[in-house]
Amino acid sequence: MVENIRPDVIYSSCEFALLIFGGLENLGFEIEKTHPSAIARIENLRKNLKAICRDEEVYKNLTKFADGNTAIYNKVISVISQPTKKQKNYFTQQAQEIINKINDLLNRCSGGFVPDYATFNREMHLLFDFGYHHKIIYEVFKVGQVFFQDIKNFEDNNSQSNETTTRNFHKFKLFFGFIDQLPETAKNIFQEKLSLMK
Repeated sequence: MVENIRPDVIYSSCEFALLIFGGLENLGFEIEKTHPSAIARIENLRKNLKAICRDEEVYKNLTKFADGNTAIYNKVISVISQPTKKQKNYFTQQAQEIINKINDLLNRCSGGFVPDYATFNREMHLLFDFGYHHKIIYEVFKVGQVFFQDIKNFEDNNSQSNETTTRNFHKFKLFFGFIDQLPETAKNIFQEKLSLMK
């Protein structure tokens, strides 16, 4: 029941949504072209909240839960933006494992007469449910580069499409089709990389 939810939890949820956008902004992603920034909106939210609280104790009780969220989230953003050497090595290893699985999946789903979209999309969603490293964007870029190079060679040599070109075209269709299903922010990042190759 909504009436049983604590006020501090409700308030922290409002802040948390802005924290996510603020974190992405700090990492260099353009989330919105409007102002103020997400972090500035949190500051305004707190300023207005404090103005309507009857005293400092009420204000602190309402923001205590949000303060905990902020501390944890800021730590996460710090690890992503300024990882230690050990953390960086771990991220690279995890990214490579995901990339290897994506390459294997692309090879398995691109060998038929038509791409196996059903298997590819199902297994890609399982991979992406674990989160993804920025290196995966470069893997998308690489898949696209191979395809566009094949097209260029085809046009330059006026040759017939061969098995390799067909398979790379299938890989490109599989990847692009999956990217098109991603949430808007992630989809825009991937599509921006792909558009650079056209």
